Amino acid sequence: MRNGKMIDAQSIVVATVATYETQEEGLANVGTIFRHVFWHSVALATLMGLLVLLQAYAFPWMQVPYRP
Repeated sequence: MRNGKMIDAQSIVVATVATYETQEEGLANVGTIFRHVFWHSVALATLMGLLVLLQAYAFPWMQVPYRP
């Protein structure tokens, strides 16, 4: 069973550093990968925030009613 998850920047950085033979070679490539992953994560977090705002204010009928 597959679970949809956001890209984990820490796992990608650790895997990149571990793949190369020398630490300097791995660290040189981490910056490029992290820059792409960072903006991808920001975009996904922004989309989720917009979805929450829309459900809270534009489509309040989508909320589950609160009954104490």
